[in-house]
Amino acid sequence: DECLGRIVAALEKTGGQCLITADHGNVEQMYDIDTGQPHTAHTSEPVPLI
Repeated sequence: DECLGRIVAALEKTGGQCLITADHGNVEQMYDIDTGQPHTAHTSEPVPLI
């Protein structure tokens, strides 16, 4: 995201850091198989924090 990039750049300029996390993923289902439209809802795949 462009906005997130601007936030990270501002943090880096001031010596700050950030950690970006998520509570779900949807990379395994990018499009609705029936409609061909983008799938924007949560899926059941967990997102690990390493």
